[in-house]
Amino acid sequence: PEDLLREIRAAGDRLFSMVLDVGADQFPANQTIFGDEYISELRAAVRELQNYGLGLTPLLEANYQFAIGRDFYLEDEIDRAIEHYQNSLNFWQPLLPPTSTVLVEGETPHSTPPVVMDMSAIEPIPRLRVAAILFHLGLCFARKANLLPSESRQHYQKARPYFEQCLQQFEQAGRLDLVAQFISKLGEVLLQLKEWETLK
Repeated sequence: PEDLLREIRAAGDRLFSMVLDVGADQFPANQTIFGDEYISELRAAVRELQNYGLGLTPLLEANYQFAIGRDFYLEDEIDRAIEHYQNSLNFWQPLLPPTSTVLVEGETPHSTPPVVMDMSAIEPIPRLRVAAILFHLGLCFARKANLLPSESRQHYQKARPYFEQCLQQFEQAGRLDLVAQFISKLGEVLLQLKEWETLK
C-alpha cells in the first residue's frame, strides 16, 4: 500500500504541475494528462487501499477532489465542480501562512481567518495549489456566465475575486512568471464587467 499511496500522490503532483505549466489559456483534460483509463484506474487504486483497511490521506483526498472537480467542469456540471474544488481548497487553505486570507463562497473580507497548521511536514508549496484551485473556481463562475447569459454579470462578479486572489497567491509565492501566465482570465472578466479603469 505504501507504493500505491506514493503513486497516487505522484499523480496529484503531476496534475497540479501540468495545470501551472499550461497557464490560463489551456485546460487539458485529466484523460489527456493521465490517459483514457485514468478514472477507472484511480477508483481501482482507492478500492485497493480500502482492501488494506486504508483510505486516502487528507492530502491525497484534496488532490482527488481537485481532479474530480476538473472532470465535472468539462461536463458543464459546474455546481458539482465548485463543490469538489471547495473541498480541495478546504484542505489547502489552512496551510497558508497567517498573512494569507482566501475568501470562499459566502464569506466576507472580515471573516475569521482560517486556523494555521504546520505545513512543513505536509506540503512545502500549498500556496501554488491554493492559487490553482482559486483559478479553477474562477473558471467555474466565468463558465456559468456563459451558460446563463441573463445572469452573466453576477457570475462574472463572483469569478473576479477568485482570479484576483489566484494572482495574489502567485505574487506572494514570488512567481511573477505564473502571474503573467494566468492574468488573461482576469482581464477577460474585467472586460465583460466593463471595468475600464481597472483594466488600465
